Amino acid sequence: MRHSAMRAGVLVMSAALVLAAPATAGTLISSQRIAARTWHNPCDGRVTLRYGSPPAPYVGLTRWWITANGRRYDCRVVVRRGLGRGLTCTVVLHEYGHLAGRKHSINPNSVMYAPLTRVDHRCLRVLKAR
Repeated sequence: MRHSAMRAGVLVMSAALVLAAPATAGTLISSQRIAARTWHNPCDGRVTLRYGSPPAPYVGLTRWWITANGRRYDCRVVVRRGLGRGLTCTVVLHEYGHLAGRKHSINPNSVMYAPLTRVDHRCLRVLKAR
């Protein structure tokens, strides 16, 4: 069986997005729930999500493996520490889109648009978290 490694990353264009209210411990959990619901549990719901340091200038990075029959496994998402809650959620949502097989969009209103220019509407409730 042949396996292929895949990677994707995302940049951010707005300093205001980075400087918003800082993410909390629960931000990743809430963001993962939103992303899994949006993209219908890519990787059979088995995604490792953590804070880390993706290589500059990326704010998020995704890695996964694909089997010969197209099944994705060993799916991992790394989100840069120190981002605001809304941006953290948007990065998770964007990276989960890659895990679900979506490519970057040319539509600036899409969460799959890169670089990110705004907080996705599905992440607005994360901004109100304590």
